[in-house]
Amino acid sequence: MVAINFSGWWTGEPTIPRQKEAVFQKILGGKKDQTIRKVGKRRIAVGDRLQLYWHMRQKDCEKISEAVCTRMLKVKFDIEGIYIIFDSEGEIPEGKLLEGHDLEKFAERDGFPDSGSFLKAFDWEIHNVYRWELIQ
Repeated sequence: MVAINFSGWWTGEPTIPRQKEAVFQKILGGKKDQTIRKVGKRRIAVGDRLQLYWHMRQKDCEKISEAVCTRMLKVKFDIEGIYIIFDSEGEIPEGKLLEGHDLEKFAERDGFPDSGSFLKAFDWEIHNVYRWELIQ
């Protein structure tokens, strides 16, 4: 089981209580069903169980839900948009540039209000994208 920590800076809400409410609503409501993480030591595989937390290792820590990783993508952020490097489902071709409407939808799946704020939040490196389905 892999624990994933969330804070709410990306929601655009001004206070932590409102950020928390937005994070919970987006995840539990199914509007946020992916997370983007820098490539590092931890590897999450399709089929892994996930525990989603608000402010893990802090006094206001709270478990949001459990989920199962259903898809993994590897992406590279660029000034033009996002390039797909790998898709575990094979649906998005390698090298495809997500821009315009596709980029807006991708940003919304990650909980951002728009693609502009989404692109500003990440550096131009390679990142892993993990998608999940909540366990009821």
